[in-house]
Amino acid sequence: MVTSEDENAVGEFVTVSMNFLDSSGGILGTGDQVESMAWAGQELVLPVWFDLSSTPGAEVAEVDASVSISDYGMTRQVVDPIEPVASREIRANQYGGTTAVFELTNPSGADMNNARVGIVCYDQDEKINGGASDYPSLIAAGQTVLVEADVTTSGVPERCVAHTSYEQ
Repeated sequence: MVTSEDENAVGEFVTVSMNFLDSSGGILGTGDQVESMAWAGQELVLPVWFDLSSTPGAEVAEVDASVSISDYGMTRQVVDPIEPVASREIRANQYGGTTAVFELTNPSGADMNNARVGIVCYDQDEKINGGASDYPSLIAAGQTVLVEADVTTSGVPERCVAHTSYEQ
């Protein structure tokens, strides 16, 4: 998760690069994710995935993350913030995984087209144990939609939170 209190970050690209390390500090793999800030103070979720199936027997012992933000001087309409939303339900899905269910409301008077929902999940000790992304095509002005996202977690999540980002 990345947060910026700077209005100059709005419209800029945030890049997270993450090394997945084994117990000796060796790099098993590197992943990255790029998103853009929609308002100052936004909590932006940037899920970074790494598939261990190409390295049988390997275990990730630690991660090393780096973050940068562009400085292109982007001009973009600042949108109204949307508060994070807790899942209304977490359930097993048909594939043996976990699905987090959210009701997302568009409080504005304008449609949200191509919203991005970053989902972060927490274990019973309030440590992040996974998440996902979802991309509703439309959340109409003043309407609520149901988002059912298959989340990837290490262990069963105690709770999941959706962070919605959008442009108008």
